[in-house]
Amino acid sequence: MIIIEHLEDVLSPWLFYEYKHSAEIYPKLLITNVRDYLERIVLSEYCNAISLSIADIPFKKIVVLDPLAEEPLTQDDFKDSVVVVGGILGDHPPRGRTRELLSSKLRCETRTLGEGQFSIDSAVYIASMVEKGISIDSIDFVDGFQINIPGKYERIIELPYRYPIVNGRVLISEELLKYIREEMELDDHIALRSGKAVSIVDKIKKHLSLR
Repeated sequence: MIIIEHLEDVLSPWLFYEYKHSAEIYPKLLITNVRDYLERIVLSEYCNAISLSIADIPFKKIVVLDPLAEEPLTQDDFKDSVVVVGGILGDHPPRGRTRELLSSKLRCETRTLGEGQFSIDSAVYIASMVEKGISIDSIDFVDGFQINIPGKYERIIELPYRYPIVNGRVLISEELLKYIREEMELDDHIALRSGKAVSIVDKIKKHLSLR
């Protein structure tokens, strides 16, 4: 079983779209540590989301995916255990937040998906393939993904993460791409002015008020 432990203070639109895509990839997905009631309600439309942390659930064995781990994830790691992905927005360069916020506190076994920093949904996809018996070495990847932002001053945003190639295409949420192209810049301005990250709940409330 694969679990995402939500570790950010706010369920931002970016996180939400990665979580939603993860649930499409892995329908049995459970997201833990979602403390905000309304954010849980939003997520529950797509997967199981609970307020309890992974540390508060008596699983027999926990394996955390940690980029700093030395041993690769294998199918055996899914026997009598749960595999946990950290629900963290990536930093570039990486700051080791998975170890800081999750694996060091749980004092559990850790595994790696290989070199590079993966998006949350990419990590869920790779873990789901390993659970089926597919080795990480047999999965194709691309390092970095460019997004063209149209407009008067057209620009390119570089996502410096490692993404799997599935059926000849980069595995990435189309909803996330749309959000980055059309809405992210405005949300960043709002966050700077207010000093608080925008939640997906704020976006939904705003949309409903405009209807």
